[in-house]
Amino acid sequence: KTLTRSKVKNSTLKSSIRRSVANRVRETQNTKGDTESSQEDFVKQFDTKLLVKARSEKDNLIFSIWDYGGQQVFYTLHHLFMTKQGVYIIVFDMLQFVCQRTNSLHRMKFWIDSVTLHAPDALLLIVGAFADKVRTQTEIRSIEVSLKELLKTRKKQAIENTIDSLCYFPLNNRTGYGIENIRGTIAQAALGHEFVKQQVPLRWVRLLDKMLETEQKEKHWISLTAVRNMAKKVGMTSYNELIFMLKRFREFGIVVHFSNTETLREVVFLDPKWLINQICKVIRDKKVHGFNEKEFEKVGLADDLRQLSENGLATRDLFEYVWGKSEIDFLIDLMRQTMLLSDWKFTGQNEYIIPSLLTDHELEEVFSGPSFFFDFSTTILPPGLFHRIVCLCSSYSGKLKSEPPQLSRTCASFWFGKLKSEPPQLSRTCASFWFG
Repeated sequence: KTLTRSKVKNSTLKSSIRRSVANRVRETQNTKGDTESSQEDFVKQFDTKLLVKARSEKDNLIFSIWDYGGQQVFYTLHHLFMTKQGVYIIVFDMLQFVCQRTNSLHRMKFWIDSVTLHAPDALLLIVGAFADKVRTQTEIRSIEVSLKELLKTRKKQAIENTIDSLCYFPLNNRTGYGIENIRGTIAQAALGHEFVKQQVPLRWVRLLDKMLETEQKEKHWISLTAVRNMAKKVGMTSYNELIFMLKRFREFGIVVHFSNTETLREVVFLDPKWLINQICKVIRDKKVHGFNEKEFEKVGLADDLRQLSENGLATRDLFEYVWGKSEIDFLIDLMRQTMLLSDWKFTGQNEYIIPSLLTDHELEEVFSGPSFFFDFSTTILPPGLFHRIVCLCSSYSGKLKSEPPQLSRTCASFWFGKLKSEPPQLSRTCASFWFG
């Protein structure tokens, strides 16, 4: 698996968006800031057949499907793409659950916690694959008991399997058992969700059309300034309304717009799939989707690829090869702003540290001075938090011209402004710091 995005029935992005949004606005009345005449003007700008179709299909849904991938390397991307709206489906292997219950429960808890953290009110559906491998009712019920205990604090989120009287949905892809039940439950749950019933002003839809015309010109993102200029042409002059619209469209899976920093706020991604693909050209599970080493060797980047795989360090030359010259500066800045990477200023080269690609190895030195701890045992440790801390500390340490840190998957050591004869050490989930 990789982090991917697709549409049901392979619908094109534009048609799916147009239809899904049209369903939501089919009976829109005058909203705050709309005059009766302006609303009528917007209605005239839409094809009559489209409006009639939207009314006739008022109970239809178009699903935007996102596969987050189960690999650990993708956990650092959750804060970018998991939104508050939607129906989340967690799939597990029923046979593996029976044979390796402790490990399976740990992974299941991680995903439930992650959904709860990013989408506390979203609906949650648990699907057990390979149902044909678990043949006894005793085993099926034992899974039920364990999952019920896990979901006891998320009863409002979890969707019950009323047909089988279970808290999860057994699935056998060989025979098709469970598929229709899952499909029907998802559709029914989504139709009953408040965000699906929300209506939006028609000018939002008109503005969306104008934005997507830009995408047809093979431009995957657009500046917020350009969107504001388009908004004025459809009668939207409020900046706050525009930001609110982009937030809603992001929750619907239509566009991606980050508001974390001023730099990110200035970019609107029209094709979320393109953005995911670009990031996953670098952040990937090498065991499942490894790099083609021969290709990199042909272009003289064998050492660059080795350094990325072993130390999580990427060179600008490697980025230019996988992304191309036209997008490299933009994508590096995007990953920098979202703390997926940090500039590595310890070698004088154009290099970048990507913490999610760090590997396990022993640290050369363990700091034995005063310590402090953040205890997440009674709450949720956000996925990717350690990676972002490594990015921040690496950047600050580099600005102070400190000795280079050492990185590993679960532990990190940094020096801030203090020169040492031996370099500090970094790993993925643990850190030691020197101040002074």
